[in-house]
Amino acid sequence: MTESTVGYSAERREFLGSIGGLLAAAPFGAAPAHQSDAGAALIAGPIKAMAPEIAARDESLWVAVQHAFDVDREYLNLGCVLRGTCPRGVMEAIVEYLARSNKYLLDGSGDGFLTRRREFARARVAGWLGCAPEEIALTRNTTDGITTVISGFPFRPGDEVLTTTQEHPPFYGTLHRHSIRHQLTIRSIDIPTPAGDPDEISRAFEGAITTKTRLILVSHLSLAGQILPIADIATIAHARGAQVLVDGALALGQIEVNVKELGCDYYCASFHKFGCGPRATGLFYCRPEHAAELHPVYGTFDEVRFRPDWDSPDVRKFERFGTHSNFLVAAIPDMVDFHEAIGASHVRARLHHLKSLWVTALRTEPSVRFCAAPDAAMSASLMTFSVNGFPARQLMQVLRDRHRVLVGGTTLDAVVGSTRNREDRDYVLVSPALFTTEREIGMFVGKLRLAIREGPAR
Repeated sequence: MTESTVGYSAERREFLGSIGGLLAAAPFGAAPAHQSDAGAALIAGPIKAMAPEIAARDESLWVAVQHAFDVDREYLNLGCVLRGTCPRGVMEAIVEYLARSNKYLLDGSGDGFLTRRREFARARVAGWLGCAPEEIALTRNTTDGITTVISGFPFRPGDEVLTTTQEHPPFYGTLHRHSIRHQLTIRSIDIPTPAGDPDEISRAFEGAITTKTRLILVSHLSLAGQILPIADIATIAHARGAQVLVDGALALGQIEVNVKELGCDYYCASFHKFGCGPRATGLFYCRPEHAAELHPVYGTFDEVRFRPDWDSPDVRKFERFGTHSNFLVAAIPDMVDFHEAIGASHVRARLHHLKSLWVTALRTEPSVRFCAAPDAAMSASLMTFSVNGFPARQLMQVLRDRHRVLVGGTTLDAVVGSTRNREDRDYVLVSPALFTTEREIGMFVGKLRLAIREGPAR
């Protein structure tokens, strides 16, 4: 019995042995752990045998992937931008690891199994993102990483942080608090929405950065649904001596993420959205040359040398936030297995295809305004839109209550202290997932058209 199967049930060990050849590239739990994951693993062959764009349009290839999820199809769930769902195999892994942790047996968490599993999860995530394990901290969510950088960055009075008007709203509060504490200037720029091409977005950053800019906070995939040219932004920033902090919450699991190719200094993401992973799990990538000078949010202490070690170069210092839910972290490799069985380029092509079906159908609706260009270079699954004369919050409620469709909502053009009417800044977010079928997309188009004709509730 190998470490990868320690503590597994007899049935699970037998299953691992039966399909181990499908994904047998890494030791210590790299193969899918659960029978429900077999659908994704077994179908990977036919999917990967085709070009991503061709496979994406063949609905029959995606049936097993769709059936790997326990989804209540009484509702059309097009709101993964808020919170995704795990495939059944990841859920089973969570339950199994929780039971093991709760027993605290000598052959369970008592012998360090979950600690070793955490390090294996770190290695799997690092491989997924194209970096070294020592550059990855396993966190609870995107906010952990973003807050760590904003709170621990070595700012000096007079420094400037450059961001956009389309970031996750709570981060503006964190920036504002530290602008007062450290005498910083926070500048938010407007991103062209929709942008015609990536260069248009890059030029907006190039025109806004100054000699005082020390840090840029930007989303990899924005709330408008646009994919931002992070590599170009990083090149612009580094030429001016600034660092780049990327919010990857919406990108991870939608598009390929290789942090080395992006060239950013920090990358933060959650696993529970398009990652299809356990809730309250995430990652924080930190370039090794920055780790020592970046202070953790919580206190850390070296019990061997008996001194505070906030200046340690070890990224694990960013994980010391109290009790850990190691049973959730232990299921992260199952999530990575699921994605890698299908392939990042095929996942991206499929999600783009599903998005394109409904966007193309509704482009003839004169009242609908999309916030991102529909081509694959500019957007993936997520598309944000508004309907002239129909407040976004009311449209979301109508879709939910009358038509049993779940979508997300957001505020764009966020400027601290703005007196602009909120209804003019609210938008609807639609985000198909790997469990979404073409039939469901067709149903959504019909329901949205009907809702637009009905108009807001009076």
